[in-house]
Formats: sequence, C-alpha cells, structure tokens
Amino acid sequence: MKTIKYTGFAIALIAFNQVLVLTPGISANLYYLFIGIAFLVGFYYRKDFSINPLMVWFLLVAAISLLVNVIPEFFNSPFRLITFAVVTGLVGPIVFTAGLNNLRRFIFKGLNNLIFVVGALSFLLYVTGISLGRNTGGFAGFFNHSMMMGPVAGIALIVGFYRFYSFGSPIFKKTRNKRWLTAIALVLLFIILLLSSSRAAILGASAGLLFFFYKVYQQRITRFLSVIFMLVMILLVTFPLWSDFTRGIANKQTAIQESGDLITARRDHWTARTAEFYSSPFFGIGFATVSTESNREDFDEKTGTIEPGSSWLAILSMVGVLGFIPVFWIFLRNMYFLTVNKSKTLKTAALGGLLVFFITHMFAEGYFLSSGSFLFFYVWLLLGIIDIFRRTGKVIII
Repeated sequence: MKTIKYTGFAIALIAFNQVLVLTPGISANLYYLFIGIAFLVGFYYRKDFSINPLMVWFLLVAAISLLVNVIPEFFNSPFRLITFAVVTGLVGPIVFTAGLNNLRRFIFKGLNNLIFVVGALSFLLYVTGISLGRNTGGFAGFFNHSMMMGPVAGIALIVGFYRFYSFGSPIFKKTRNKRWLTAIALVLLFIILLLSSSRAAILGASAGLLFFFYKVYQQRITRFLSVIFMLVMILLVTFPLWSDFTRGIANKQTAIQESGDLITARRDHWTARTAEFYSSPFFGIGFATVSTESNREDFDEKTGTIEPGSSWLAILSMVGVLGFIPVFWIFLRNMYFLTVNKSKTLKTAALGGLLVFFITHMFAEGYFLSSGSFLFFYVWLLLGIIDIFRRTGKVIII
C-alpha cells in the first residue's frame, strides 16, 4: 500500500507541475513515461480486475475515425490516441483493479490539496505585486496562464467548501482553527477566480457550488434556499470590497458589447466544429483533428496542437455520434447516480459539484480529448473516481 500511496502523490505532483510557472517543466515523453510506469504499478495489484465496455467502445470508434479519414501528418493523431489511452488508463474509468483504484484515490487526494493550497496562496502574489515573469494572459498567480488559474480556482472553491463542511461545527476546538483557515482560503480563492476573468470558470464554479449546496441540504430544501439567499446577500453587501477584482471581466464584457456578439471568442470555433460534424456525423473527421480549411487559429501546423473551442463539440466533430454516445452515457450515468444517491452526502455533493463544473466549463473549453492538458487529466481522474465511488462506495477527496 505504501508503494501505491507514494506513487499516487508523485503522479499528483507531476501532473500539477504542468501548470505551474515556478517549477521546471518536464518533456512530454517523460511525462507519459511516468504515467505508464504508474499504470503498471497499479495494474500489478490485479485483484477485482474489470474493463469498462463504454470506454472500449469509445477507443474503438476513435481508432476507426483515424482509419476512415485522411488526416494530415502534422496532427500526429495516432500518437495522440495512444497517449490518450495511456493517461485515461491510469486515471479514467477504463481498467479497474484494486491497485489502480487505490492509486487514483491518492492521486485525487494529492491534487485536491495542491490545488486548494497553491490556488489560495496565489493571492499573495497579487497583493505583493510580484510577477513571476513567465505567466501569460495577465495575472496568473503561480500558474502559467490566467485561463488555467480560473478553472483551478473554481475546482478549489468546491473542494474548499467540502473541507469547510467536513471539519464540522466551529465550536469544536479540534477543528475550529482549520475551519476558520478554510473560510479565509475560500475568500482568497473567490478573488483569484474573479482575477482570472474567465467567464466559463466563474459560470462553472457557480453551477458546481449550486449543486453542492443542493446535495448538502437535499433533505431540507428550505434550509438550502436560505443558505443560497444568505450567500447572495453577503456577496451584494460586500460588493464594494471586491468590485475592483472584476475589472478584467468588465473589460471583456465591454469588448463583447462593442463587437455586438455575446460569444465572439468562441463563435468561430463552434461554427467550425459544427461544420466538421455535419461533414462526417458518424465517425467524425478523426481523433485529435480539426479541418485544415477551418480558422487558422484552430491549429498549429508546426506543433500539431489544436484549439477546438468546446469539448462537447470537439467530441462530436472528431469521433462523431458513435464516439459521443459512450462519453455522454458515462456523464449521464454518473450525474444520475450523484443526484439520487442519499448516502455519504458530503462526498456525493463534492463529486457532483465538480462534475457539474466540468459539464459546464467544457462547453467553452476544448481539453477533453487533449491528453497533455492538466484539465484533461483532472476531469478523467474525476470520472474514474466517481466510477470507483459508484462501485465501491469508497472515495478520498482531501
């Protein structure tokens, strides 16, 4: 078990390192090598072995999509499919063994604690005016981009409220200090989320927290409504204190109004993905591929990287309806389970809140099939954790 535990925490550090600006990065090949080694460590403990047929279905469709389409070599799609299988094999709901299940739990615990602490500490860089130099896209805290800081802060807020509630009543001396420290961190994370100016992250966090509070008070709807009302009133009353942190969002909104298009930043991406889907609705145009006739901002011929603009539309355009069905079913099954599950309310609320966050956020960001992305790693890990929770009732969040 110690091998599994230490391997899990090591993978959490390696994955999180990909989005940090202070620490030295590692090459993609080395990253996937570590992932592969960790998978072998978890697979070694093969008790309770099983395979998820829905994921096998998806991988088969993805492979067929590469065979039935003529895809430019610079996309390197076969390699991207292999790395997709490697990473999701470790963290996602494909292969289940006792070792992999425990490994995923420790990775999840390690990542959530790192996200919560580093996300909150990013506020120190803002108040001190320290710039780390390599950040792009405005203030990004300890992260490599503000558009990464935003979703990380959104995730951390949901995890933070789980921490706050799990520590129990503040009248208990053993947890009183932890609860107050968590409350302070939640305030800092809220400010960090605003500073990211990521509308998708703010909307996703809001939807995720709404589900979280609904599940926490699912047996007391009146209490749920009163808590939501209280939080809204606190935000309104304290607005003068945090309004300055919304300037980035206000500037974006001004630019949107001047352009006359509420979804200017995404419209071209969404139009291109929709056209690609209609051109090949069953198997898509190819895994990890976009049309070379689309907007040149959608891809880079030198690196083969792509920017789909939406994860949901990317699934439809790349692997078609046949690939979309198993993914949609996995999300639907997990969402249904977390909505109706009455046991372990707090853990169910946290997992459901995180899932709602990603369901919402994925409409505007296209990372779901991008194996090198940290958000890809986290959302597939979340799906793997929820499946373990659904099968065994066991989960470690913090």
